Amino acid sequence: MLDKILLTISIALYAIAVPYLEINDTHVFNPDWVAHARLHEVWQLITNCSLGAIALWLT
Repeated sequence: MLDKILLTISIALYAIAVPYLEINDTHVFNPDWVAHARLHEVWQLITNCSLGAIALWLT
């Protein structure tokens, strides 16, 4: 049971905390970044959240 709790916490950090920290003016909404770079940032966040949701479901 402890292993599932630790795994769930790790997945939550990966799939929830990282997007929360990156969706702000220094990353996704940074006007100094070119649009293509922001596209890749959002693409990465969507992929990480999706993989995290699948990992939580499998846990």
